[in-house]
Amino acid sequence: MRLVILHVSGIARPDSTTTVFDLAELVTDNTEDESGARNVFAMTRIGQQGSNVIADTWGFNSPVLAFVEEGSTARLTMSTRDGGATFFSQATISGYWENVP
Repeated sequence: MRLVILHVSGIARPDSTTTVFDLAELVTDNTEDESGARNVFAMTRIGQQGSNVIADTWGFNSPVLAFVEEGSTARLTMSTRDGGATFFSQATISGYWENVP
């Protein structure tokens, strides 16, 4: 089997107004040697802090074509510019399984 990834998305909110999310990265590799493809996605500010919201909300939403071979792993990470703590984050990887000879 092979996982074909067609779309990735995510949102994150830091616990400080000084934290900025720069990018998200999809890595499809073998977890033992960490070789594989890396796809980077820019994150943008999609919501501003306010009276009930402690910090801006950052997000990304992108089509992609990536493959994860049997025995390998897909990882999606979102990185902050200053290494600040994250209050909330959520990401989605979507696609389908296909049989390979």
